[in-house]
Amino acid sequence: MIPAYYSLASVILGITAGFFLGPHATLVDLFAPAGTLWVNALRAIVLPLVIPLLITGVAGGGAAASISRLTMKCIVLFIALMIPMMAIMTTIAPLAMGYLSVDAQALRAGAAAVTPTPAVVSIQNWLMSLVPSNLFEAFVRGDVLPLIIFALAYGLALSRIAQDARDAQLTLLRSIADVMMTIARWLMFIAPVAVFALGLQLGARLGGAALASLGYYWLLTAVFHILAAATLYVLVGLATPITLAQFARAALPAQSVAIASRSSLASLPALIAAAENDLRLPKALTGLVLPLAVSIFKLSTAVMWPIGAAFIARLYGIHLDARALTIFGATSVLMGFSSPGIPNGGFLVQAPIYAAVGLPVEGLGVLIAINAIPDMFITGLNVTADLAVVALLGRKAD
Repeated sequence: MIPAYYSLASVILGITAGFFLGPHATLVDLFAPAGTLWVNALRAIVLPLVIPLLITGVAGGGAAASISRLTMKCIVLFIALMIPMMAIMTTIAPLAMGYLSVDAQALRAGAAAVTPTPAVVSIQNWLMSLVPSNLFEAFVRGDVLPLIIFALAYGLALSRIAQDARDAQLTLLRSIADVMMTIARWLMFIAPVAVFALGLQLGARLGGAALASLGYYWLLTAVFHILAAATLYVLVGLATPITLAQFARAALPAQSVAIASRSSLASLPALIAAAENDLRLPKALTGLVLPLAVSIFKLSTAVMWPIGAAFIARLYGIHLDARALTIFGATSVLMGFSSPGIPNGGFLVQAPIYAAVGLPVEGLGVLIAINAIPDMFITGLNVTADLAVVALLGRKAD
């Protein structure tokens, strides 16, 4: 896997080169297809990856399936934390990005050719579209929310059939997901070349303001993730017998591993040790909840995705109205549980959401490229949330 810092260096180099070459340089046009092809390839594998992951996640819980009541409590708590955080961030992030000073007009012309225009529909029609009459047609159109609802329903139904038949389907679906993840890793390997091309176009359109905007984006990312983590500290302190100082001491080792490795999975041993030794929670609880949380619970989705969408909307001079923000938030809560376990996997699954709300999917390439620094805060928040969840579920423990 190419280190994330290579992609970061590539996008900065591309933006700088685009600034000096200008918007009409032949070299900019020469590199343009590389970025577009890469983004198209990412979009092509998203739904074949997300749907098997959702189905296997619901139907193939393994040990969790035998303790369904606790598993359901985990999922309910995950969602209970995600929804208000997403609602707050989809409101605040566009306002905060409004202070980002860019020449939006310079981007509108270039973005118009690649930015899908969402259809104007009523709330009633939108609700009706959640259950399409033709799933294959929805797949072709990339209507992600109805497909997610179908995948969740399919997974629940699959968990109720005979074990032999269920295992056969789960094996096939996991194989499909593994193949898609392998292709995704290949695409991440060539990411530096692709994001250089995307950065070149961005620099040619925005000029020096593109580089200045990165610093503002990183600052907002850090501030909002720190505030979200602080909220978890307060919640644990108010809702459990655990004091803020106890939780902070327990969380610090796992947070250190997460920030250094940028991997929630790598922090799992430290999380288990913190929960059992420092917080004195029962092993029966931590043994199920923490692996489940590390695997599927990404609270940073509720923070990072709205920030990224607002940033791209600001760069490309696109206004996200209340309807678009509502669709973005609702869909993101569901898709956040299906982020593939690969670097920048969370960005990959956002492509259909961007298309649905009228954002240029090419913007995801820019976000992937500049994610090395935010990823430290993202992973730190995720492991803090994992420990907070197990603490909240064990709040009645002595």
